[in-house]
Amino acid sequence: MSIESVKEIKVIKTTAIIGEGTKENPVRVITQYWDLKGKLLATVDDYVLSKSSASSDTSS
Repeated sequence: MSIESVKEIKVIKTTAIIGEGTKENPVRVITQYWDLKGKLLATVDDYVLSKSSASSDTSS
């Protein structure tokens, strides 16, 4: 990876509790990043990240 540029910007960070409490959809905290106009930029859900990491570990 070669980073072309870096810039500090202002964003809004929110945390929310989501999920149904089931094995397939456990209750968890997600983090979301929004621009100052209210546009969603990114969602970080560690449960989804851990599931995709686990499935790539088992497929290798």
